[in-house]
Amino acid sequence: MTNNTSISSPVSSNTIAFLEAFDSSLSAIEIHQNPGNVSQPFSSRELPVTIFLAYVSEDSRFKDRIERVLSTLKRQGSPIEWVSYDGNRAIELFTDIEKPFEAYQLFLFLLSQGFVDHPLCYEPGVKKLIKRHPQGVWVLPILINTCLWEDTPFGFKNKKLPVLPNPQLPVTKWRDRYDADKAIAQGIKWAVECLKGGRI
Repeated sequence: MTNNTSISSPVSSNTIAFLEAFDSSLSAIEIHQNPGNVSQPFSSRELPVTIFLAYVSEDSRFKDRIERVLSTLKRQGSPIEWVSYDGNRAIELFTDIEKPFEAYQLFLFLLSQGFVDHPLCYEPGVKKLIKRHPQGVWVLPILINTCLWEDTPFGFKNKKLPVLPNPQLPVTKWRDRYDADKAIAQGIKWAVECLKGGRI
């Protein structure tokens, strides 16, 4: 859990500042509408922000951590629902008529060595989605480990996306990964607030 990387304090404030800059200008599908049978803390009349979480199967433990972050946010009042999608079943991603890819508002992609080596990372549909950020949707890549993500569609050459928890510090390089989880939570919460407030 620990490593030689040392950070004096969490960089979540930098993450929020980065997101504020934007404000100013598939194993099977797992649907989580109300995880843990938690009573909804927000009005039932308020439509939740729909989140699409994509990962590759080898990163399932990191997917579980992000789902815990999402569950905490929902318990604390964030109006969200999410779907977790294993990229190894990419065909379902583009053929789901009941819940098409374009129906989601917030997209989380777990960037790792496995993901950047996966065809899903370079799908034309994904590239098209990235071009829509932040014009109606938010795309938040989550950098899991050191990988060649800069030359993917999520990289700076195509569109400068707000990478969580920090584009220079993957989750696995944080001295305390709970700090990384908090930075990710703050970034997701800010995106949800922007989407609900129409501040795209």
